[in-house]
Amino acid sequence: MASKSGIKVVGLKEYMKKLERMGANVSDEAEIAMKKVCVYGEAEVKKVLGPDGGTRTGKVYETGKSGERYAEHQASAPGEPPAILHGKLRTSISYKIEKEATFVKGSVGPIGEDRDEETDEYSKTLELGREKMAPRPYLVPTLQREAKNMVEIVRKSLKQSLQKYRKK
Repeated sequence: MASKSGIKVVGLKEYMKKLERMGANVSDEAEIAMKKVCVYGEAEVKKVLGPDGGTRTGKVYETGKSGERYAEHQASAPGEPPAILHGKLRTSISYKIEKEATFVKGSVGPIGEDRDEETDEYSKTLELGREKMAPRPYLVPTLQREAKNMVEIVRKSLKQSLQKYRKK
């Protein structure tokens, strides 16, 4: 199940209890599953922001400065994911995993090394819009659309963990 704040996986307690009874380090196994989900989420968001992310139907305009070679750029229309111009937003997409004693949390978004304050603001503006610009959402819709696949990745990962501990 997906919400704006995250994805909740129902039925994990049973897997975790079984793993704990088998002597598994539940926190480590949860971290492995979270990493798989985050890698998948990062790839899907980058796909939406890339050339395979669908056609854009916004304004066509020329890029470049005076004296430079100009190129045409097809912008995104309101409601469409952003079109690639320089690719900085796309390269800033990464994931982060936070592990504490009782939980593992994963985040996907513009949190990579190629991000800065300007990229953060640009990302928020595109996702949410502003007074004179309609939103060009890409992050939340992608993760919501992929929520079922991400939940299945977690389940498969924990099933693999169970298999690993059954063999021991």
